[in-house]
Amino acid sequence: MVVAITNLGAKVLQIVVPDRSGALDDVALGYDQLADVITGSPSMGAFVGRYAGRIGGARFTLDGHEHHLTPNAGAHCIHGGPRGSRHRVFDATQTDAQTLQLHHRFLTAEDGFPGTLDLQLTYRLDDDNALVLEHTATALDAPGPASFTSHIYFNLDGVGQGQRIDGHVLQVPGSREVLAHRGRRHRHGAPGLARRPPAGPAHGSGAG
Repeated sequence: MVVAITNLGAKVLQIVVPDRSGALDDVALGYDQLADVITGSPSMGAFVGRYAGRIGGARFTLDGHEHHLTPNAGAHCIHGGPRGSRHRVFDATQTDAQTLQLHHRFLTAEDGFPGTLDLQLTYRLDDDNALVLEHTATALDAPGPASFTSHIYFNLDGVGQGQRIDGHVLQVPGSREVLAHRGRRHRHGAPGLARRPPAGPAHGSGAG
């Protein structure tokens, strides 16, 4: 496995793996040129924070105080706002051939978020040929919301094959749902739809 990462947004640009025949292909969507990383989709491959997801109305209340955020998706604040981590240049250190450590500090009042938040992120290829992401976020001077996620776009058929992902099958072995946006329950499809794969064979050859 070969993984290419940029410290701009801590974005994964490539994950090159062999398919069952040993042919190499990239299974992660990403840009080949830095100019495209800067001007293209900001979420593609990014590590998203300080708050991944949408904060409705670009405001929230914490300890009785209402905080107003910078909207960047209509009236809402999405993925940490205009100064979220997907737009920021991380400090980066490659400690060995298999490990990349990244750091970013979110300052208090950036896009309206309270508190200084320190983010430590590690990408590591382990000896079992798995890509491991580990992160720790520490509030330094005041409490505030924090929610992070990796936003890699996968195509397990391989980007070089030019195929869409319509034939991919998603299975999530989860037993609980997430309450989001002021307590309203969000569910897509029938209950438990992604907990078991659909009947019938899956399409696509698959890389890896």
